[in-house]
Amino acid sequence: MQKLINAIAITSGAVSLTLIGSGIFLYANKDSLMDSAKEKIMAEVSALAGNAVKDMMPATPSLPTTTGPVAPRSKRSGLGVPQF
Repeated sequence: MQKLINAIAITSGAVSLTLIGSGIFLYANKDSLMDSAKEKIMAEVSALAGNAVKDMMPATPSLPTTTGPVAPRSKRSGLGVPQF
């Protein structure tokens, strides 16, 4: 009976140490694991979507080469100091 209790205790300790070790490993490597997952997800999404999203986007309009004249300033514009 004592051998059975000792085996259960050793098994319990091994499971506890495994959980603590894996938690420390995941916490220490969380950034690289997340980056790796992001890269894999983006690769899959781009492979599935292909150029479908690019085809649905409207063309980007070009910027004008010239603009209009300067807007006139109001007498009340300035630093926001009230004028009496």
